[in-house]
Amino acid sequence: MAVSKCTGCGGGKFELVLKEPKGSQMQINFVQCASCGVVVGTMDYFALGNVMDAVNAVSKQIKDMDHRVGHIDTMLRRLAK
Repeated sequence: MAVSKCTGCGGGKFELVLKEPKGSQMQINFVQCASCGVVVGTMDYFALGNVMDAVNAVSKQIKDMDHRVGHIDTMLRRLAK
């Protein structure tokens, strides 16, 4: 079985650290050596499941608002007659 090793110090323990790179407006998860901090990879901060939950919530709000606007439109048309 292969064992992951840090390219900096040869250590075998890694950690996930959330950082906002200089000049960026978004955060990134860095996979780095727990001993020396050498970055061995990156991961998106937002998990797709969390993003989809937010999209679904906004979609429901839009549908609710569309329903309300339709109701207001109906009432205005009745008033105009």
